[in-house]
Amino acid sequence: MVHARDLSLDMAAIPHPIPARMKQVNRAEVVDQNFVEFVQAHSGPRWRKPAGHEPVAPDSALDASGFLELFESQLINRHLVRRATKATRWWRA
Repeated sequence: MVHARDLSLDMAAIPHPIPARMKQVNRAEVVDQNFVEFVQAHSGPRWRKPAGHEPVAPDSALDASGFLELFESQLINRHLVRRATKATRWWRA
C-alpha cells in the first residue's frame, strides 16, 4: 500500500495548486475509478473463501460475516454520496 508520505510529489512544492472543486472534478468518480484500478492490479496473496465465522485473513479479528456487513455498508454509503453529489449539482444548476 502506498501512503501519502511515501509519494515523491510534495504538495508544498506546488506554488498555487488548484483545488479539485475548481477543476470540476467529481471526487466520488475519482475514488471509484482508483478503487477499481487497485482491485484489478492487485497481485497479493489469495486465500480460500472463509466460512461466516472464520477470520477473513490469518490473524484477523474480522470474520467473514462482519466483513460482508462492513463492505455492504460502505457500498451503500458510496451510492448515497454519489446520488447526493448529483442532486446537489442538479439543484445548483
